[in-house]
Amino acid sequence: MSIARKAERLQGFVDELEHSTAYPTDITNTDNFRATLQQIAQEQGAPEKFIYNASLAIFGTYETLEPGDLERHFRANTPGLLIVAPKVCMWLT
Repeated sequence: MSIARKAERLQGFVDELEHSTAYPTDITNTDNFRATLQQIAQEQGAPEKFIYNASLAIFGTYETLEPGDLERHFRANTPGLLIVAPKVCMWLT
């Protein structure tokens, strides 16, 4: 199973990975991300492995970056991990 924000990019991964299912979701929407994890558990069962590789890179100088840029960066890189870590731990025990 694969989770990604952009469905078209996700489909490329799924096409390359045998027995893979696409779950498009935006991890910055924490309620939606939680629902997607629940859907995966219901449809696929608990995963044996989970690779968390969500990231959002922001490029610019201190003069050009806005506080909202940092907030988007944080929301993409941090809360998703805090949501998925306890779920994975629960699934693996």
